[in-house]
Amino acid sequence: MSPGEPAALLVDPTDVAAMTAAIRRLATDDALCADLAARGRTRAACFAAEGFAARMQAVYAALGIRAGDAVGVDGRNLLLARPGGVASYARGVVAALRAIGAVPVLVSQAMPAGPSAALAVWRGGAAVLGGEMQARAPRDGQCLLHAPGLFVAADLRVAATGCMTRLAAGPPPAAMHWTYPVPVVMPGVPNLYTIHDLIPLLRPVLTGIPARRMQATIAGVLRHAAHILTVSETVRQEVIGRLGVPPAQVSNAWQPLDLPDEAAACRAMRTALARHGLAERGYFLLLGTVERRKNVGRTIAAWQASGSARPLLVVGAAGRGAAAELPAPAPGGLRVLGWQDRDTVIGLLRGARALLFASLAEGFGLPAAEAMALGTPVLAAAGGATAEVTGAGPNHFLNIHTVLKHK
Repeated sequence: MSPGEPAALLVDPTDVAAMTAAIRRLATDDALCADLAARGRTRAACFAAEGFAARMQAVYAALGIRAGDAVGVDGRNLLLARPGGVASYARGVVAALRAIGAVPVLVSQAMPAGPSAALAVWRGGAAVLGGEMQARAPRDGQCLLHAPGLFVAADLRVAATGCMTRLAAGPPPAAMHWTYPVPVVMPGVPNLYTIHDLIPLLRPVLTGIPARRMQATIAGVLRHAAHILTVSETVRQEVIGRLGVPPAQVSNAWQPLDLPDEAAACRAMRTALARHGLAERGYFLLLGTVERRKNVGRTIAAWQASGSARPLLVVGAAGRGAAAELPAPAPGGLRVLGWQDRDTVIGLLRGARALLFASLAEGFGLPAAEAMALGTPVLAAAGGATAEVTGAGPNHFLNIHTVLKHK
């Protein structure tokens, strides 16, 4: 490979023959894999947490957020039992706020236990009708705001009425950062929203998120946002071009990586390989929800056609239409492991011969970025956000100081 080439082997994700040829190259060409691993580590440095914190500091400073200010951060994804890429992003936001000396205040929708649960349900129903909820701070001094059932109630309201839910808090934080486009706004303070992708609007067949609800949510977000953040320049350009948002109101800060150091990653790898009876670089890995959007069926077909003796591990929770993506009976060497804990995922990523990530649509492509950071070669879809992440697409962060000065 020559200078300037991407840090991954890029293919047309709809072309099984091309994917098959690429997998054969990855299976047999050690020099190619070594080159991709080196390029990947270099490219992944762009997504380091320190760089993300610096970019977010520019965004927050331009909106008047300073050290010591309390800033709300939604816990919609952070508090999930099986957190994914959006939760990783939210952790990066919390770390970035702490890095600039601000105080992140988590907004939780956790339901109380006991008799208080009935009251919480009543309040949530009232929010659907009235459009407003009250967040309450706990008495133990934690940096939390409780609004039981908030996101469930807000989703119901926007689906039924097309309207956002107002979240009141007293005293309110200096700003509110919604790390996902939720149909909620906190009146009286700047509201920042992160849009990870527009897949439900642009390619609705690839997702189970209702397009109508997403349209109403995005419309509300655009009405109330002091600023919009994206996780890739690809998505930023879609927000500008498809939604008509002025360029100065949208910044791409990318997605931060949240990975252990090399020694810890190697320990995780040894544990994962021993648990699953695998050899280092002795398998291919397909990581992500088992669904049509992740192109699982074509990837398995291409791996099978490649004739590689290395098994293919499919790691991820079953999504919509998972059964249609998995061949029956399963070919020899195909191992569907389902959802795995974070340490196991890191270990399997670190030890794979290559990550096969020919997804049909992404807002960022976190598995590809994490694989590159861990020194694992990546096969990725050409075009869109995955091409950007691997260094073959737009590579731009909007300087918010400059654009706000010229608004």
